[in-house]
Amino acid sequence: MGIAVRMILVVVLCLSGCAGRHAPPRTPPPSSGKVAQKPAGKTGKKSPPKPTSKTAAKAKKKVSGKALAVAPPTPLEGPPLLFWRVSQPGGGTAYFLGSVHLRRNTPPFDPVIEEAFESADTLVVEVDTKEKAADKMQALYAKSMALPRGETLQSRLSPATFQALSAEMERQGLSMQAAMELKPWAVFLLLTVEQFKKLGYASEKGVDQRFLERAYIERPPRRVVSLETADFQLRLFDGFPPDAQEQLLREVLRNPKDMQKNMDTMMDAWESGDPKALEETTFGSLRTEPETAPFYKLMYFDRNLTMAEKLAKLLTEPRTYFVVVGAGHLVGDKGLVALLAHKGYSVKQLHRRPIGD
Repeated sequence: MGIAVRMILVVVLCLSGCAGRHAPPRTPPPSSGKVAQKPAGKTGKKSPPKPTSKTAAKAKKKVSGKALAVAPPTPLEGPPLLFWRVSQPGGGTAYFLGSVHLRRNTPPFDPVIEEAFESADTLVVEVDTKEKAADKMQALYAKSMALPRGETLQSRLSPATFQALSAEMERQGLSMQAAMELKPWAVFLLLTVEQFKKLGYASEKGVDQRFLERAYIERPPRRVVSLETADFQLRLFDGFPPDAQEQLLREVLRNPKDMQKNMDTMMDAWESGDPKALEETTFGSLRTEPETAPFYKLMYFDRNLTMAEKLAKLLTEPRTYFVVVGAGHLVGDKGLVALLAHKGYSVKQLHRRPIGD
């Protein structure tokens, strides 16, 4: 897997502040921001008893001399979710949902996730992209992406890369003149997001953005806490050497089909709630390409350590938190779930609500 494909996974699974936020803002679909809840308290009706091992063993009953098959008991848990509950006696409780920052559709979340969100008084995200006005966010992105005065994109790239980029920009109907003032990593992001848009992906459909929308629509708005800032996430790209930034562009120009293939693999792991598969998709290159270790340290592992410390501090308060961060931050032995477990927190992966429950 090339560095460009790894960077694409970073945009989708890791950097919420960079997943298309530099594009012109779009009007989000109307939403009530509320989820229907069951009335609290007793209803006066007794719930049916849960099936026991003894009742489950009786698979048949005699009715009018004939055997009648009895439906098996409803399973107590459905398939797994990329969703964890983290808690500690005397402290707070946090529900961790792995986010995909760019998505094609907006299917409803499982009731287990919805109920956890409704129970939380605080939403925790990587970056609260709605904290600042849209024009201020656009100004931040423009400043971070711009080359120093007097430099041009052409001066940062080899003739072959610049020629290939010019042809691709023209093919996609993008302005090469506007790109001349941008850093190579910024052009990579713009080109990547544009390709995602043509595949039907959008940042406003991302998991984190859907919950942020709801938090701000509520009256009064729900408390929102950011673990990072958009400025910090953008500065991470400036840490890439010039030759690595050019390599990003070369690979995305050479292997555009890899984007769809790896997105499909990643989404399969996310939908199935399989942390091992997602870990392999995101970090598998570490085994075969050890030279990528600095990349993962910068983009994931160092940030995980910092975020884990901030989350541990939040959990000293007796609150209920709903935490939505890039799914890549949650998996593996250096992910947030493992780091908090090492700190002594009780950690449990949650499952879908069984159908019919």
